[in-house]
Amino acid sequence: MRALYRVIQISQDQIQAFTETLGQVLQQFIKDAATDENDQSPNYIYLLFETAALSLKYSGTNEQSMTQMRNALLPVLIEIINNNKTELMGYAF
Repeated sequence: MRALYRVIQISQDQIQAFTETLGQVLQQFIKDAATDENDQSPNYIYLLFETAALSLKYSGTNEQSMTQMRNALLPVLIEIINNNKTELMGYAF
């Protein structure tokens, strides 16, 4: 996760070409973290949601990229809220 975070941080506006794939990858990572019965490392969870936030930030200059990223992440974030995953609730908001 740290490597993906760093790649997004460095590439910034260049991720717009990959937002659909990046959104799907982040969606799966978040879904896995939310459904995992074992507690995940707090550092992993933090980096996961920080990576999602940076992805949204850098895709925000292009409306189509932002829409793709939001469409990928929104269902899993709503699922976290609906399932009352308290350890992830703050990140979902």
